[in-house]
Amino acid sequence: LAPTTQGTWTVKVKNTSKDALRALRITLTTPSAFTRTGSDPVLSDDARWSVDQLNPDEEKTLTFSGRFADGSQDFVELTVASSIQRNGVDEQQSSATLLVLLVKPNFQLTLTRSDKKTTPLHAGDRVPLTLEYENASELALSDVALTITIADASPVDLDSIETTPAAKKDGRALIWAKGEL
Repeated sequence: LAPTTQGTWTVKVKNTSKDALRALRITLTTPSAFTRTGSDPVLSDDARWSVDQLNPDEEKTLTFSGRFADGSQDFVELTVASSIQRNGVDEQQSSATLLVLLVKPNFQLTLTRSDKKTTPLHAGDRVPLTLEYENASELALSDVALTITIADASPVDLDSIETTPAAKKDGRALIWAKGEL
């Protein structure tokens, strides 16, 4: 997972005892650099799910999503713990910790004049440009789109631009959808 990229995790809670469990609480513990963006069912403000009753062999599926802040450590922990409330006190029953590896994408993009000329440009000149890109990280990047935006004040005529492969023109932007890299 890359920092700032949203992830979704599933927590399965199963009653393996012969008795029904009552007042079950599942607590999620995340690092301070983690921002929860959703959960199902909804987590309480103190990051707990409450299950009134879980019958023998019954299983509940809980999900949560969120993202780690840019600059997070390379390895981060997400922990869930289940407890039963007895006489107003939480008694922990079990816990599980997931170690998440955060991979920092290293995407490199270069735009160069491909004819290697250094002479000044004049109105009407055609200038061949090469856009090179490389995913230099260990992380596959999905839904990649390369965009070049021509400034409004630029004298470049967007209608005269030819691209190979063809780019989608959107206003003053040229967009190439590359999918996964």
